[in-house]
Amino acid sequence: MQIKLTQTAIEKYKPEIVVNISKDSYDIFEYHCAEELIEYGRGQMKQRLGL
Repeated sequence: MQIKLTQTAIEKYKPEIVVNISKDSYDIFEYHCAEELIEYGRGQMKQRLGL
């Protein structure tokens, strides 16, 4: 269900850049992994932006 909501939001708002994170790399209740996932997302965004 969460995947479908995310896909709908991306279609509706059409962001210029999307960073995909594998759904196998986290679970909805793994709050202790938040910092690691945020850093991963930052690194992916830097790559996309060429920084």
